[in-house]
Amino acid sequence: MSTKSTALPTGSVLIPGLSRVTESRPPSAVAVAAKGLEVRFSDGSTCLDGASGLWNVMFGHANPRVNAAVTEALETAGYLKCFETSNSYAEDAARALIAECPAFRAVMFSTSGASANDLALKLVRQYAHHTGRPERNGVVALNGSWHGLTFGAFSLTGEQLGQTMYGVDRRFVVHCQPNDAGQLSALFEKNGDRIAAVFVEPVLGSGVIELQQEFLDTLEQLRARHEFLVVADEVTTGFWRTGPFLASSRWSFDPDVVILSKALTNGTCAASAVLLGPRLHDVLQDADAVVAHAETQAGTPPSCAAITAVLAEGAALDAVQRADDLSQALVEHLTALAKTHPAVASFNGLGAMYAIEIHDLAATDSSALAAIRDCGALVHKSPGGIQLMPSLLYTADDLRRLFESISAGITRWQSSALS
Repeated sequence: MSTKSTALPTGSVLIPGLSRVTESRPPSAVAVAAKGLEVRFSDGSTCLDGASGLWNVMFGHANPRVNAAVTEALETAGYLKCFETSNSYAEDAARALIAECPAFRAVMFSTSGASANDLALKLVRQYAHHTGRPERNGVVALNGSWHGLTFGAFSLTGEQLGQTMYGVDRRFVVHCQPNDAGQLSALFEKNGDRIAAVFVEPVLGSGVIELQQEFLDTLEQLRARHEFLVVADEVTTGFWRTGPFLASSRWSFDPDVVILSKALTNGTCAASAVLLGPRLHDVLQDADAVVAHAETQAGTPPSCAAITAVLAEGAALDAVQRADDLSQALVEHLTALAKTHPAVASFNGLGAMYAIEIHDLAATDSSALAAIRDCGALVHKSPGGIQLMPSLLYTADDLRRLFESISAGITRWQSSALS
């Protein structure tokens, strides 16, 4: 007799990423639609999205320009590969990205920020090989950083999320504290001839920690002395999230590699891009190198049409000015919230990227998020608080509504915690 079960499962059979297998999801937590700045749930409720999806919907949900571009690509081409050959959509998107980032020479497409970090790991080690230093296989990343959960990116991610349990190979990765220039210098004093690259987020997403000038100056000086590559993971900070198109454009030097994802397609398609600077590109070109990285769904017409449309939308809406205006307005609202709400300890960030610390909220506690959602807004969890990553389409009235919901939600959470 067969032992296979024929009973149909009841309830949800979906296990979302980074959620407990046993966690139940009420209708108020199951999204069914999104338009502009609002998300609708299966119970009919709506929330103002203060997190831009997962920090990636920079120009509002179901953006007409981006949707039209994706639809046209689907109807005209559907699928064209970018594997051992290219397609016109990928060529156009690559040219548009380099036009926006003229300090870089070439683009390689991938399908997620994590897989793009995997690609970058290959590139920096291939650079070491072609420059006659194959022993340079080590990389440096930062504690508290997030680079993704594929095996290569997982080794870089500076949060402890089960890397040992999953058998993630971290033998060639070392982590140091963000903004600890002394620790970084000491690391290179000991191991500088074995390090291929330093991977950094210009602003660490967890906690919204910006790299300070002293740390960046030290990084620049060490690069000149030891000739490693600097990889700027701008998956979160790119596309005007912190003001300029690239957060690293504020630096006094250009990184050798930039990784983009999230807002790259305004959340419509799974896509990422790796930008190669002159040092890396020229070495690969001189070596007539083949980079052993390719993905079936990388550089497809829909995703590349979305990339081109997002860049056009940014130009049409003057994204730099919008980011500056939004940043100023956010600081005003955050300052007022910190002054008037006793549960708010502090806030930090820049651009359209802020973290709010809440008194007595445990790092892993999501109850404040649920209370804020019940009061009409979606925000993201931060260690000991919440994060705001609003779309650039927010108006003054939208921000007023967002902060009213946040304040009411924190009050509701506080009352529940004390009861």
